[in-house]
Amino acid sequence: MKTTILTAAWSHIASLCHVTPEFVESIRRRFSKLDTKGIGALNQKEAFIFQLDALGDIDDELYELTLKIIENMDKIDKFSKYKRFNESIAIIKRFSNIPTAEYKDESRQIIPDFFVDVEDDIAVRINSDYYPDIVTEGGFASKSENIKEKLKEARDIVNLLELKKSTLYKIVLLIVEKQINFFIDGELKPFSMGALADELSFSESTVSRAVSNKYIESKRGVYPLKSFFTNEVASKLSSSQIKSFLSKQIQYEAKENPLTDDDILKLIRQRFGIKMVRRTITKYRKLMGIVSSKERKKVYKVNQ
Repeated sequence: MKTTILTAAWSHIASLCHVTPEFVESIRRRFSKLDTKGIGALNQKEAFIFQLDALGDIDDELYELTLKIIENMDKIDKFSKYKRFNESIAIIKRFSNIPTAEYKDESRQIIPDFFVDVEDDIAVRINSDYYPDIVTEGGFASKSENIKEKLKEARDIVNLLELKKSTLYKIVLLIVEKQINFFIDGELKPFSMGALADELSFSESTVSRAVSNKYIESKRGVYPLKSFFTNEVASKLSSSQIKSFLSKQIQYEAKENPLTDDDILKLIRQRFGIKMVRRTITKYRKLMGIVSSKERKKVYKVNQ
């Protein structure tokens, strides 16, 4: 019943906008790339799949197993003997059952934690309104043991806050250094959270906690810190670069004969000289909310 209602709604929207219901559905799927991951899903299963697709540090074998488990949650026991079953379950446990639960009903304003300004040089500034300097004053000469104890507690809290601010600042500086190409209108390069943690001698969990729900504002817009971590498709080539290339090819494709996934695969092999399978292209295309060549051809005809 739910699918029927949604299909009817999609058809109504499509009629009003002079597009196909499939195109309306592709727009909904673009929400899967927004924070919080899983938003726009029709049900819990799809919310989990959206969150799974958003992971950038998971290999194909683990991805496929986790996807199968999500699609067959009522038969989860049959996967228990798979060698990577526990890894998959650990991933699923990290997913949110209700991706939007952390948001209130009113609109949520994103406050950037850092600003990156690109002129003749690059400047990285912390949002001082959001991270003010805190000092403790007075009472040090007091004879009251209670006051002295409270002051000590206050100093400990200030030191802890300054340590967290310093840790975050180091992380952001390294992100900007490694992804400098992005801030001058280029593409993101391969850079993992583990690589950053190793370079700063932090644990990966420390980095993950530090960047969670933190944002950078630059002339290109406001981006979550986590978006600057991309997996490596080949040597010095990130999935972000592949997706950008894919998007541009489709943007300028011939409307009467749209590019198939096989066509795009050939172009990527020619451009980057890497080995890749069509399934990966299809996966990237779907993650970007781009419908198949057949559906795009229908949309082009409608728009004409």
